[in-house]
Amino acid sequence: MFIIILILTFCLPCFSQPDAITTLEAISGLEGLFEGSIKLSWIYPGPDSLPQESRYYIQYSTFTEISWSASNAQVLISTGNVNPNEQQVYVITGLDGYLKDNNLSKDTTFYFVVWTSSGSESLFSDMSNIATSWITLIPPSKITSISLSAGFKHIKLNWFFPFDDNNFENYQQYYASYEIRYGSFAIIDEGLWMSATEGFKITDVLVQPGASTTTVITGLENYTTYYFAIKFYDDLYNFSITSTTFIYPFNSPPNCLYPSNHFSYDPIRETTSIIITSTTVILDWTSADWDPGSDDKNYGDEISSYTVKISTYLINGLLGQPTAVFESITLSSVVVYNLEEDTTYYWQLFSYDTLSFSSASGVFYFVINSSNSPPSFPTDPLISPTTIWHTNEWTITFSWEPASDEDPYDYIVGYRVFISSNETKWYPIPQTDYIKTNSTNVKTTEVYCKEVFEHAENNKIYWYVVAYDSGVYLQQSSVTTPTTYFWLNQKNEPPNEFFVSSPTAPSVITKLYNNTTYYIISSTPITLSWQPTSDPDPQDCVYEYAIFVSSSETPDFVDPRDTTSGAWRREVNSVSAPIPIENQSDWFKEWDFFVSTSITKYEDFEEGVDVNLYIKENQFYWWCVRAFNESYLIWDTTYTYSNISNFVIDFTSEPPTNYDIIEPTGTINPPAIDATLTYKWETATDPDPFDSVKYYYVFISTNLPFDTDGWYDEKGRIGYTDNTIYSSNMHAQIFERDYKLIPGTTYYWQVITFGKKEWETLNPEPQDIYQIKNVKPYGIAKTTGVFVISNNPPNPFNLLSPGTTYYADEVAPSTKTFTPTLSWEQATDPDNYDGIISSYIIVISSDYFVVLESTRGTPSSNTYLTISDADKLSPRTTYYWKVFAVDKYAGNMTQSTTIFFFYTQNFEPNEFELLTPTGDVIVASLTPSFSWQNKGDPDGDDVYYTIYYSSDSNFSFYESSGEWKNTTSTITISSPWTFEENKQYFWKVRARDDYGGLTVSTTQSFWINATEEPPEDFNLESPEISGVIKTPTVTFKWQETSDPDPKDYVSKYIIRISTVANTVVGISSYVVISDSNTTSYNF
Repeated sequence: MFIIILILTFCLPCFSQPDAITTLEAISGLEGLFEGSIKLSWIYPGPDSLPQESRYYIQYSTFTEISWSASNAQVLISTGNVNPNEQQVYVITGLDGYLKDNNLSKDTTFYFVVWTSSGSESLFSDMSNIATSWITLIPPSKITSISLSAGFKHIKLNWFFPFDDNNFENYQQYYASYEIRYGSFAIIDEGLWMSATEGFKITDVLVQPGASTTTVITGLENYTTYYFAIKFYDDLYNFSITSTTFIYPFNSPPNCLYPSNHFSYDPIRETTSIIITSTTVILDWTSADWDPGSDDKNYGDEISSYTVKISTYLINGLLGQPTAVFESITLSSVVVYNLEEDTTYYWQLFSYDTLSFSSASGVFYFVINSSNSPPSFPTDPLISPTTIWHTNEWTITFSWEPASDEDPYDYIVGYRVFISSNETKWYPIPQTDYIKTNSTNVKTTEVYCKEVFEHAENNKIYWYVVAYDSGVYLQQSSVTTPTTYFWLNQKNEPPNEFFVSSPTAPSVITKLYNNTTYYIISSTPITLSWQPTSDPDPQDCVYEYAIFVSSSETPDFVDPRDTTSGAWRREVNSVSAPIPIENQSDWFKEWDFFVSTSITKYEDFEEGVDVNLYIKENQFYWWCVRAFNESYLIWDTTYTYSNISNFVIDFTSEPPTNYDIIEPTGTINPPAIDATLTYKWETATDPDPFDSVKYYYVFISTNLPFDTDGWYDEKGRIGYTDNTIYSSNMHAQIFERDYKLIPGTTYYWQVITFGKKEWETLNPEPQDIYQIKNVKPYGIAKTTGVFVISNNPPNPFNLLSPGTTYYADEVAPSTKTFTPTLSWEQATDPDNYDGIISSYIIVISSDYFVVLESTRGTPSSNTYLTISDADKLSPRTTYYWKVFAVDKYAGNMTQSTTIFFFYTQNFEPNEFELLTPTGDVIVASLTPSFSWQNKGDPDGDDVYYTIYYSSDSNFSFYESSGEWKNTTSTITISSPWTFEENKQYFWKVRARDDYGGLTVSTTQSFWINATEEPPEDFNLESPEISGVIKTPTVTFKWQETSDPDPKDYVSKYIIRISTVANTVVGISSYVVISDSNTTSYNF
């Protein structure tokens, strides 16, 4: 132990006391130092390097007369591994807080000393030299943006609080003070600041850097220029100063128009009004104020007085020379007396503030009207109507000179027109309201008078006008005009009704048809005549008669009054409207200047030269006459048509015409080859008036005749039919007799038509072709029908399976049969008589181009074909196939839309069964023989067999043999392995062909029992081997045992009892226990 202590003492280093530091310096105000910090630096003097766990002790004070001791140090710095002459630096912060806590000035001097302690021995140096310094001071940032606004004797300054210590990233709140001064000069230095006036000062307020603040300086003089400066202090009274540009306060004049309520008050009616019914008026107004946004009144300004000026005229919209002036009004109203009657007065309001700033309102007015005079009309004020009034809208426009009213600002509120047809019963218009005045010198109104004077049409109407003034606010008065009259013509009525006579001619017959009498004429001249007529309107007459004619090829009525084609003939009266009022005897006379005309020619004529109507054969004509009056004044022409009559021209006999065949034409597709064919054609019309079609005869031929009579020579007449007159459509069902149409053959057919009148002239036997040939004239269809029985190939159809459409760059889908069934869609034929295809040709080959080009193959009547065993396909071969659909009548063929291809796969070996050992059989050999079926390969490939066995039924581990190939139907091999006694095994066989096809048998199991073994040894348990049993019964007990052979067991126990020890000879008795599960027995 003594030796060990010596060794430790020898190994520990020995440190000397550190020397006192003589180079201590204190520095402030450096860039990067925070406010209230001082940087200390010194050179460690040695003599030894400072080890770990060394320390510096720093003490500071604001005066020197203290106890300097390391134990009183405020700062302790851990250090270590400092070498002699190595510089040390430390920044002391928070000294500004020290000053504030001790109520010391920011200019206070700090004194610092340092001690050094070396390592864990705590060897202290002597005190260092005393260093002095002042804390680092950083004023707030300058206020960079001050906005100024001025008003009445005040200035508003708006600015943002600056950042403390000029740190624009420090948003922490801090306590600050600031002062605002102003003067008439720019405050740009401390001297000017001291001479400026103090406007606002606040100390020790918590501010938020970047927040906006507003200060209002009041008590200023308006229109005096002021400069402002802000000095901002932090909590140590470091400050920044910011100056502003100049601004001056001002005041805004009051606004007489705000609010804009100025009134003239009627003391008689006790209400405000423009019209005053007294010679005294009270003018009042709402107190003046300043415009929105002005805050002058918030800083001491107010309305001091009002002035009102009154005049009787304006000059360019401005108030004229005042007739009265009211000044120094302190209320908001003034009373004006002794004003002139019927005079308009204008007045204006002036408002003044405390500094005599003023503003004027707009000019207002009022009217003095204390009594009401009635209105008056000029001489002969009624202007129209005073003779006759025509209108086509049942309205009358009355016109008169306006009434006037001498009262100023009184006016005519309206008029009423009083109307009568007998000067006894007058109708006021309007009855409750007035006809309003208008801005013209002549007053007019439109009066709808149908209900009032409907029965006074074309008679005299009497009328006068009453004018009413407003009375303003006095009693209303009125004035009435003299009475006048006019003829009333509220609507332009057409000429009176008149009638035409029946037409006349040398040969006229009548026919009543559909309740209408038709005049059938076969010669000229034709005379048309009518009655003269008159016009019911005053001053009007019949100005013209015009004849209108329409025509049609059928008895269907065509209105001749459709004037789009113009009149056939017209003549004009020598007298025209308006007929003067002095000739009233001619107003209502019958005018007979043109009452008949004749048609003399049955031929064309030159339009505009020949006045004859161009009449046509077989035409139905309707005619009437129009009488109309002349358009004049406001009238449009009105007219009256006569009744409508007719005449029919029938000079010659003509056959039916104007029809054509409809069907069959072109290629037709009947439902069956021997089906009934329907022929259709348009309805023929017989141009002869009131004639109709008697029969239609249908002819058909495979040859086209040279002329129309040639149809009689062809032996293709089918039959005839008839129809009713004026049928719009017609078709006949004609049946083929003992004749089948042949597909692809062209047929021609025609319809010959006979008119009833021509037929009944000869009345032939309808079935006798020779008689009907003599009926002339006859009609024939416009065109000859031509048709062909369609003969089309089957429609396209698709293959279904097996395979898919052949593409050179794709792989054929595979099939696992050599006798596949080829199937395709049912093909149809567009020919209705051969709709479903039942004959197909199937082309299949392993050569694509053979299939592509061949049309020969295997026929089928179904939509599928199964390859027979005799024709089965080869394995591992690509086959191509297509199908042709063949129609029944022409052998037309249509190929399937695509060619399919498929690939016959390699087949795995046929499934087979294991023969022996199977069924979990017990095998009495350690090397049993294995036997299984050899079913071969469907492709005829060689088959190779491999045996797998395992004691695990899942074959998680196994053994396998080599491969055997055999052509016999059963394969038997001796085990290549020696198995273990009394153990179960599982086995299976895998069959493989040369192309990778695999077939695995089911799994079978067996047991190995090559040697028969007895049950296992066991022991007796009681009674004991020797001893005396004192009970009359004995319970024998023994251990349970088992048989080791597979599927063998202990079937019974035999108890043998003997009176001779250790021998089985001469036993006295034994007991057989059949229950193999019993291990005891009571004896």
